Amino acid sequence: MHRYGDLREAPRRPLAFEAIRTAGACRFAEELLTAAGRIVPPGGLLVYSTCALEPEENEERIDAFLAQNDEFHVEATGAVQARFVDDRGMLVVNPQETGFDGAFAARLRRNA
Repeated sequence: MHRYGDLREAPRRPLAFEAIRTAGACRFAEELLTAAGRIVPPGGLLVYSTCALEPEENEERIDAFLAQNDEFHVEATGAVQARFVDDRGMLVVNPQETGFDGAFAARLRRNA
């Protein structure tokens, strides 16, 4: 799946370039989550958010982070309409369903 804005703005972008961009974004996200996770105090929150829809940049990054950091868990806020929240409590806005650009967010709570 491609980001909605990218296709609208650059419909001829080669898929190979997109794969390279996604791989780089994933590496950066892993580094960012790891660094941020180190400084979140017990009971604190870490919010990871993207404007991408690729599972590699979103759910897979969260799964990888949680596999390495079992002191964190996904926490739903209850502040978002249920139609925008997946079964794990993460925000997923699909442009096909809403007409908005795509969005993803996960609220990660460090155990107290």
